[in-house]
Amino acid sequence: MDYEIEFKMIEIKDISKIQKRERVKDSALGTETTQISNITDEYCKLVMNQVGLLMDLEHQIKYIGCIDRIGNFEFSIAHDTIEYVVIFQQDTYEWNTQLTIKIGYAQSRNGLPVLSMKEKLDDYDYFWKE
Repeated sequence: MDYEIEFKMIEIKDISKIQKRERVKDSALGTETTQISNITDEYCKLVMNQVGLLMDLEHQIKYIGCIDRIGNFEFSIAHDTIEYVVIFQQDTYEWNTQLTIKIGYAQSRNGLPVLSMKEKLDDYDYFWKE
């Protein structure tokens, strides 16, 4: 699927939103180390819940899961007759972590051809509000 909107958050300043750092003691050696846990899926769910609060009551947001690869969190949004797909893709490099958000149409739920985002901007404004 081609995504109609794609943007990246590069060099995330507050990494604590997607990574949890915790000091743990190694019982065998008696030393303390830093354990890093990835909590990106929780952050993505929180963001999508906030999007849901901005939408009217006639919508359904469903977390599909981590699809295709590690760090690829996929959501489905059913609104009116259209099903949207939102993917949060996390890429980690030596020097930083970046998050790419991809938004597009999954399909029309009534079998009709789906208009492009450019042709249907009014229904798409939910993603651009606060």
